[in-house]
Amino acid sequence: MWYPGTRGGEATANPLFGDASPGGKLPFTWPRTVGQVPMIYSHTLSHSPADQGRRYWDEASTPLFAFGHGLSYGRFRYDDVTVDQPAITVDGTVVVSCEITNTSEREADEVVELYLHQQHGSASRPVRELKGFRRVTLTTTFDVHLA
Repeated sequence: MWYPGTRGGEATANPLFGDASPGGKLPFTWPRTVGQVPMIYSHTLSHSPADQGRRYWDEASTPLFAFGHGLSYGRFRYDDVTVDQPAITVDGTVVVSCEITNTSEREADEVVELYLHQQHGSASRPVRELKGFRRVTLTTTFDVHLA
């Protein structure tokens, strides 16, 4: 637990004893060491993009836990991912949909995340950008639409 607050004992005990199912995602990137700070998930591929994972001689330059990492007692399967448009204009919107199935035997929470990346263009854009998310509690199949 990291700064769990005044009800930290209960917040720690409930998932450990199975009374609650964790389903959150990290809102930041957790570095391996302080020497990697700042570590930003939405970095660009400038300055030797082929060597992004090999910046240090004595350790991996990848994060210990990446932005958006999370655990749950449930297992989820994503199917039928659809996008309503093949491309997005600068001021445009797009709707992305998917079907999520809880394949475990218990109710569990999942945070569905939508990341975008620009494949072509004249400006350098981040390798991925979080554009939408929705937390859902699943006992069976659930349809999620993110705009």
